Amino acid sequence: MFTQEAFEAALSGDESRLAGEAGPGGHVRVAGDWVLVAPDGAGKVVLGRRWHQGGVDVSRIPLPDGFRVREVAVDDGRFALTGADGRVVRGTPEQFTARPKLLDPELNPRHRQQVEEVFLMTHLLPERNREVVPDPPTADVGLGAAHVAEIARAGQVAVPLGGDEPVWVRFDCAGPEKVVELLPHARTLLASFERLGREAAAYVWARIIEDSDDDSDGDNDGDPGDTAIEDADKVGEDTEDDDTEDEIDEDEFLEHMVPTGIAVYLTGDFELHFEGASGTVYLDGYWPSVQFTADGTPVGVTIEA
Repeated sequence: MFTQEAFEAALSGDESRLAGEAGPGGHVRVAGDWVLVAPDGAGKVVLGRRWHQGGVDVSRIPLPDGFRVREVAVDDGRFALTGADGRVVRGTPEQFTARPKLLDPELNPRHRQQVEEVFLMTHLLPERNREVVPDPPTADVGLGAAHVAEIARAGQVAVPLGGDEPVWVRFDCAGPEKVVELLPHARTLLASFERLGREAAAYVWARIIEDSDDDSDGDNDGDPGDTAIEDADKVGEDTEDDDTEDEIDEDEFLEHMVPTGIAVYLTGDFELHFEGASGTVYLDGYWPSVQFTADGTPVGVTIEA
């Protein structure tokens, strides 16, 4: 379905093959080097992009359960999808193909609702792909009015909080308007940064101990909380080496678990990163991040690299 040849033909002016593959109620629209296909009755749209070196890169974008495409239009390089219920979602191809972070469904009872919310705010995502910059703008913990425009453009900010390095705050997949909307939430998180860090570190330690107990019972499912931990097998155990102990205990672990940054999701959920744990209690180049619901409840941990 939706062959490379059909995409290439549409981008060269012949949409008939894609239209045939999309079905009688489907839609095909071209905007520059992009073509969007909304198949008849499918819960997705498909975007193809022509690469200058040849070929077409294809992305499939799932639609929320409650959104069925009735019409597709193109306006100034933006696609506009009108649903059967009259709702319209607009965005550049880059906005439609962005992948905003959401908490995993098993951690998030609001996942289906959030999928729809994020889809409906497609126009608030960055219009072009935005990279993490090495020297983001700096602001005080209040993220005051003098810095708002600069933070909104960059989508990130460095905030000195008294440590050796400033804390970074990144607004995942948020365009300028959405960054401004999320700033009050970011201020609240920064004001509680130390407490959140302690709670996150304790959460990771509890997950490691829980998984260590499961492992001793032969029931380890590869929990992400400790897969990259330095000498993970030594947690709670003694290791003989010249008659010395090499045990990672809770105090040592928590000492190295100092948060270094916050990634704020479009939904207000967020994650705390602990890059300083890399090369100490975690293997060099790896560190944990702890996912929170917007109200500050830790619900998951992943390993970053």
